[in-house]
Amino acid sequence: MKLVAFAAGLLLTGSAFAADVIEWNFNGQANALGSGCRKDAGRPGDTDFISAGNDVSVLFSRLGVSLTGDAGGAKVASKTCRFAIPTKVRAGYYIGRLQQTITYGYERNSGTSGKVSAATTFYGQTAGNLLRNIPTPGLDQWSVPFAEVRHTSLWRVNPSWCLRSDYKGNFMANLAVNGYRESTKRDIVIQINGHDIRFDAVGFPLLCP
Repeated sequence: MKLVAFAAGLLLTGSAFAADVIEWNFNGQANALGSGCRKDAGRPGDTDFISAGNDVSVLFSRLGVSLTGDAGGAKVASKTCRFAIPTKVRAGYYIGRLQQTITYGYERNSGTSGKVSAATTFYGQTAGNLLRNIPTPGLDQWSVPFAEVRHTSLWRVNPSWCLRSDYKGNFMANLAVNGYRESTKRDIVIQINGHDIRFDAVGFPLLCP
């Protein structure tokens, strides 16, 4: 059974008048920790944080599950990752919308199932809870190279976000990938190889009133 890619994307798209308002990982202290990731602030790891303007990408290399063959007799597999990205928003702006997208793929046969999920917070507020079961209703039940689940959060102006100085806080996420099979004669792969999983963020910043 070939490996397939699972990707998680957090998309926030900036308005034309507010380019580069959001500075992700502004101090280089973004970190990730879990059974499917490891990145200590400022040190090499298997998770990369790449930012450009209002965009940020979190690239993973081992956040996925593979239950094929004997696999040590395992019938259940789970990978998790919790990451935090220090974020700075330019004075006079706030983030008006936050769109998050998990992009994933799977390959399986009968007697197996799985799940991908993410729970996020931004500046201490709940930003979204995303969940997709595998097989995913409405899609091919055996092989899906590319699928998405999306969530959009709309934000009211918080007075503390609209200070005369830049506003600093954290974007935090808990990701999980789970797989199950009835016996070792069944196979399911929700696999992330190289940098096939991305958590992309692009913002919709608005001017403070």
